[in-house]
Amino acid sequence: MATAKTKKFATKAEKMSFFGQKSQPASETTRAAAQDGAEDSDTTMPHTDQETSQPAEYLTKGFFEKSMEGMAKKLISTWQTTTEQIKREVMDLSARTTSVEQHYEELSSAQGDLTQQLKALQCQMEHMEARVVDQEDRARRNNLRLRGVPETILPDDLPIYVQGLLRAYAPDIPTDIKADPHEDYSTVRIMADISTATLRRRQEFLHTTTELRTHGIRYRWGFPTKIILTKNGKTVQISTPEEGKKMLASWGLDHNPTMGARPESPRASRRTNMD
Repeated sequence: MATAKTKKFATKAEKMSFFGQKSQPASETTRAAAQDGAEDSDTTMPHTDQETSQPAEYLTKGFFEKSMEGMAKKLISTWQTTTEQIKREVMDLSARTTSVEQHYEELSSAQGDLTQQLKALQCQMEHMEARVVDQEDRARRNNLRLRGVPETILPDDLPIYVQGLLRAYAPDIPTDIKADPHEDYSTVRIMADISTATLRRRQEFLHTTTELRTHGIRYRWGFPTKIILTKNGKTVQISTPEEGKKMLASWGLDHNPTMGARPESPRASRRTNMD
């Protein structure tokens, strides 16, 4: 009995020892085997076929080609989408540019027409202004402007003084009033009565008229405002101040070419004898 019991206990102990050894973790077994210097393949956990074949599948040529093909398709699709969007934007920009160019051409053409119309209106305005000035000058051509009349002459005595002045300058004028021999008429200047616009226009020819008077060349004014003179038996007309400067230079009479007409007020311009 004792032997049977002992054998039974031994059998249980062997079983416990066997199961205890089987339930030991693989890491501890591996660590123990490493300490003993043993490199037995039975002490490590075996790898399954799936675990050993999975890395090899990722490294196969077919898998690599499929991956690259998928990436290429995605890249081509993205590129095509972006290209189509750029094409649409370029076409839209081209249409807008064409529209802007057409509008620019229309505006340029309209501007050219407006410029021509403006020039025509300016010419018409200058012509009408010249006609109005001429009519004003013609209305004043029978008038005389006296400058330098002494202030001692009262308004009531002015008619008699003027008749005496005319008698002194033109003795043949039929009048009963004689010039006063005690009156000094040398300070009085008799000028034509012309419009302010004509005076301002003649003032622009100041340099030319000054040189002509300096050299004793007689001239007269024409319409529209211009200088008419006779040089070497030929009648010469000077219509602009620039023409006057060129004409004087060609005759060798322009001693002060930098002299120009300074803008003056109508009152100041009347002080210059424009006869």
